Amino acid sequence: MLSTLRRKLGRMLVKLVGIDVEYMHYMKPQRAAVLQLCIEQECLVYHISAAKDMPMELEKFLMNDEYTCAGFTIEVDKNKLKLSGLEINSDNYIDIQVEWRDPYKKNKFDSLADAAGRLINIHYYDMKNKINSDEDHTLWVFCPLLDKLIK
Repeated sequence: MLSTLRRKLGRMLVKLVGIDVEYMHYMKPQRAAVLQLCIEQECLVYHISAAKDMPMELEKFLMNDEYTCAGFTIEVDKNKLKLSGLEINSDNYIDIQVEWRDPYKKNKFDSLADAAGRLINIHYYDMKNKINSDEDHTLWVFCPLLDKLIK
């Protein structure tokens, strides 16, 4: 899958990788459980908590200085990944939550659901209401991932 993502990035002028990290809420320190990398319509969902070790290719991919990672609250994601043995190139990332705000909302920072609802489709606005945060966030650690977590 990384080779597919690399191939897509190779054809792009701006090599932008969407990134999100789900983490284990109930464990201290809170380590990353799942890493999601997206380029265009292709997404890699890597189940960190189920892996015996980190693939070197994934480490190289995340540290590649040709790629720019973009996500929401990416500093938190970077910290969770670091606790789990992975790092994002610290010089090449964009925190969308800091860079963009829905002009029609009064929030200081918008959630991913707010941005997706405004930019992609209105049905994303209630995305956060469809999950039970406490219950569903404990499920990221279990293998295999439930379908509802990767849709």
